[in-house]
Amino acid sequence: MTQGVAGDPLVDNHAKTVREPDCAKLGNDEVTTQYSQRARNEFNFEPVVLDLGQYAGRTTGACFWLCLAAGLAECAPHVLAQALPGISDAREAVAHLRAQGVRACVGGDHRRTSLGVVAETLRTRFCGGEAAVLLRDDMKARIYHAFAALDPRGPARTEQMYLRWVQKLATREYADELVVLCVALELGIRITIIPYTPPSAIGQWAVTTYGREDAEHVLHFGNNDAHYVYLSQAT
Repeated sequence: MTQGVAGDPLVDNHAKTVREPDCAKLGNDEVTTQYSQRARNEFNFEPVVLDLGQYAGRTTGACFWLCLAAGLAECAPHVLAQALPGISDAREAVAHLRAQGVRACVGGDHRRTSLGVVAETLRTRFCGGEAAVLLRDDMKARIYHAFAALDPRGPARTEQMYLRWVQKLATREYADELVVLCVALELGIRITIIPYTPPSAIGQWAVTTYGREDAEHVLHFGNNDAHYVYLSQAT
């Protein structure tokens, strides 16, 4: 394994039974300290590491979507609105989240909070229903072949398998590299993942980035196994 991104295709996370990680272990002081050090050394900023849990609205395995909602909320005011075009139900939650500030969301249960509403709405836009971004022809053309090429030792991947994967992503499946790539491309942002490198590793696991190099907005997440945390740069 060359990197610590959740659901790394090298281990074919798509085919595994979803499990709930121990967030206390995956986001402990040792882990968050490593994220902070790498952010300072490699990206020249002092982050506040925000562990936002894994529940958003009615969904679980939502740590990526919670981090995405938090990151977009800290961008320019129009960015989050553009990420949810025409989705009126989320407008009040977006306004409340921006007014509250994402740092106030740490330690909460986001099944009913503004952050949870925004995260679930983003997740639904990308993964839920027939209009999901991941099911759109142009997006499938970009990522389906990568999905189909996973685990060459296993059975051939089919469009039905892809559809089932997207359906699980809408409610419980953890976001993997293909999802991160899809989000970055669709929203025109850049997402940088700083992995936690375990002490047993020979060398540091590589930081990975997704999206256009000239993107105006860059979000930084930490990742340990299946769990994402958000690295806030807001002052």
